[in-house]
Amino acid sequence: MPPVIVWAIGAISALAAARLFSTLSRKANAELDQFRRDGAVAKPVEKLERDPKSGVYRPHRR
Repeated sequence: MPPVIVWAIGAISALAAARLFSTLSRKANAELDQFRRDGAVAKPVEKLERDPKSGVYRPHRR
């Protein structure tokens, strides 16, 4: 296969990959913006305390 054809196929493939990446990144950013607008956390996050015996962090007991 002539090198010009191989180069053209590579250039077209790179262009297609760049467009796909661009589209996917815009979609992901739109979803993140929507998530930020709606509020990331519906309820407050519980504080954790470390269990001295096992070393595992668990929700704080009140």
